[in-house]
Amino acid sequence: MRALYRDALICDFAEYYHLYSFDSVPLETAAILACGLPADSRTIRKLSGQKFSTDMILKIRLVDAVQSFEHAFVSVHSKKKVPKPQSLMKMLTKQDDKDIRSFRSAAEFEMERERLLRGA
Repeated sequence: MRALYRDALICDFAEYYHLYSFDSVPLETAAILACGLPADSRTIRKLSGQKFSTDMILKIRLVDAVQSFEHAFVSVHSKKKVPKPQSLMKMLTKQDDKDIRSFRSAAEFEMERERLLRGA
């Protein structure tokens, strides 16, 4: 973890433990401190694949809810057709479809896997 998430660990240790000399901490101590990091820390979010903190997700959801309420209110009291606002959460968490691949069979998957492994 220390090698993969070095920058995140340095920032988290400085923020949560006020440790500014990351490399001077023994590896065992660093591991113990890393295990104690909160769920919203940079390191834990990277490990779990979360893009945003829980606090940020709640704020984004709140913006979406206010926009939906405003759209419903305006649509009821206005004769104009107001387009529904796009969800901020969907925009921020949209995945790139270019990275998604599918295979018709396990054999086809294995052939592609072998090709990629030989190329790497």
